[in-house]
Amino acid sequence: MTEGQKTMTLLSMSVSPLGIWWKYRLDGEDPWLQVRMALRMKDGSEMEAAPGQLTMGDMGSGCTAAVSFEKPVDLSQAAAVLWGDAEIPLGQPEP
Repeated sequence: MTEGQKTMTLLSMSVSPLGIWWKYRLDGEDPWLQVRMALRMKDGSEMEAAPGQLTMGDMGSGCTAAVSFEKPVDLSQAAAVLWGDAEIPLGQPEP
């Protein structure tokens, strides 16, 4: 994902019913760049993360960030994570 002269590279991500945690590397001046996070549900609706994003880390090893949902989400109904302008499909575990 790019914004102006900044490039954000996603290193890893974890999605839970309570929120999303991710690790990223940022090449640019602002080490605390905010990004939109949401879930696209199978019915096409979107579940936005609650306002406020916790970001921590350092530029050398990468930064981590987390957002929470206002209430727990049924992940069996989630189709993808919306990370900025990117859509990341969620694979569902086999029964």
